[in-house]
Amino acid sequence: MEKVTPKERLKRLLGPRLMSWYNRVRLRLQVPRIFLADYRRYRRHSAYYHQEMPSARELEITVLYHSLEKGFLHEGGDLRLRFGRAKVARLLQLLQAWREEGLPKTSQIIAAEEILSAYYSYHREREADISDFFPDSVYSALAHHSTRTAVEVLPEEARHGDFATFAPSRHSIRRFSDRPVPDDLLQEVVRLANTAPSACNRQEVRVHSVSDPAIAREILDLQGGFRSESEGIRQLLIVTADLTFTYMEGMDRQQPYIDGGIYLMNLLYALHYHGVGACAGNASLLPRDEVRILSLAGCRESEALIAIAPIGFPATPILTTPSRRRPPEETLLG
Repeated sequence: MEKVTPKERLKRLLGPRLMSWYNRVRLRLQVPRIFLADYRRYRRHSAYYHQEMPSARELEITVLYHSLEKGFLHEGGDLRLRFGRAKVARLLQLLQAWREEGLPKTSQIIAAEEILSAYYSYHREREADISDFFPDSVYSALAHHSTRTAVEVLPEEARHGDFATFAPSRHSIRRFSDRPVPDDLLQEVVRLANTAPSACNRQEVRVHSVSDPAIAREILDLQGGFRSESEGIRQLLIVTADLTFTYMEGMDRQQPYIDGGIYLMNLLYALHYHGVGACAGNASLLPRDEVRILSLAGCRESEALIAIAPIGFPATPILTTPSRRRPPEETLLG
């Protein structure tokens, strides 16, 4: 006797047309369940809800020390002494707790200690008193010391070397000259960036150029991550992904962001190759701010924001943050 599966039995009962309708309805009903599963997973694992986790605390340490790193880029006479003291105090508190609990000394913990050491040395050289929030005894307890507050970018020849030289020579650039990046150069940049792969070759990423300084400032005010540098930024690239290129009943909901991230890295490399500095700004915003930014940049309603990247020819000397990278053993697992 032929064994009939429940699915085959249903297909015979409904017939081809009704079965096709049933499948469409079933797949559409699964879309909200998929997005609900995303929320539950985020709720279960995000540092926002579980601030006691070591990874969540390491994240806070990283965000704080990177903020101090960026502060040092203003070392041109306008760096305010005792800047970021609340962040320094919080960072010292977090590191002390980390040590007392015997948690592993990861690359990011080392980076935090080094930037705090540089902060201490910077103020000591200028005879500025910071003992009320960073006493000598706390400095002595740091296991890693450094006086490096910024990194000067490698010479231009590195941009045209082999990939092992080229890739690490790219850095986030936040200080730009007054010289605008011409449209014909941007065309060449995007031509190179368009070699990025995408799922099923759908190529849903779009790049919007914003060259009006007033609009650029308004976008950066909404984004919030370039407040101290926004006056010197005159051009932006707004990277988006068009959601009309999704079609798999919610299963490819993250593909625009995956393809967008791949494209963004290729775009940053293309800019660097052509001598244009850039910094990929955070685009994780409230929906109303994202909608306003997309409108200011002339994007379609169907486009999702991937990144906001200030661009320009770097001001000299070309300085960037140390931003210590994780070693392979912290990234390559198994």
